[in-house]
Amino acid sequence: MTLINNKVKQFVKGNWGKPATLEQGLKLRHLDIEPQHIRGKKKKRKQKRAFIYEGHCCPFCHKELPLDEKLVAKEIKECEGKPYTIWETMYRVTTCPKCKAFEVKECPACKRETWCRQGWYKHQTRLGCGFEGKKLARNL
Repeated sequence: MTLINNKVKQFVKGNWGKPATLEQGLKLRHLDIEPQHIRGKKKKRKQKRAFIYEGHCCPFCHKELPLDEKLVAKEIKECEGKPYTIWETMYRVTTCPKCKAFEVKECPACKRETWCRQGWYKHQTRLGCGFEGKKLARNL
């Protein structure tokens, strides 16, 4: 089946909007033209991205913290060789290898665990108090 669109009609016989009485009998059924190739739409494939939990990233450089292999081996040894009780993803290093930030036990504002880098404190996730800054020096 040949596909005849308005552009082909205009090319063959001018304006088809209001044809004159002589032009009304013109038929285009036997016109030999190449059929138009209609491209199908291709759906873009989504790339799978690894989900990185915010609590497993450094709050300063936002890079994923590696696993602490020594701590995992110690926990496996303590649970008498039953490694199904240990989630390896929970045992991360406490110092960032890239920016050298380290984990501190006490936040200056809320007394929870926080991270420190060059005297600047910042919480790892949104569960903290939101304190971000330097600790005030007290003069006693």
